[in-house]
Amino acid sequence: MLNKKSGRFTEQPLSIRRDLNNKSNWILNEKVIFIFTNAKTDNTFAITVPEEFSTDFASTPKILWGLFPPMDADYAKSAAIHDWLYYRQEVTRRFADELFLIALKSQGVRFFKRQLMHRAVRMFGKKPWQAHTKRKEEQCR
Repeated sequence: MLNKKSGRFTEQPLSIRRDLNNKSNWILNEKVIFIFTNAKTDNTFAITVPEEFSTDFASTPKILWGLFPPMDADYAKSAAIHDWLYYRQEVTRRFADELFLIALKSQGVRFFKRQLMHRAVRMFGKKPWQAHTKRKEEQCR
């Protein structure tokens, strides 16, 4: 279990540009860093999303864009961290989703909204996770 009160982003502003190879994605001009403490071990870790990473931020169905726009400053950094964790798969999917919830809280996303977003990634994140697994397997061949 992670310590939900300990996560924070470094202070740098989010700097992005459109991904010309994938119009629904954005490219980070600067790295995004999220620092958190594991409650079990009391160890502090940093997740760093490198500059030039391409992200779609929140993978929201168009019908919900009025409530959850894909690129919203309230949660853009949290979504970038989550996308990076899914892309790299160096942690479990559950861990990535839990860290997303912690990151949302650290960005000040209200309780109800962050709970909905967390439940959405738990319910619908399996397919993207598997797509990244397949991509990694194909790269190893």
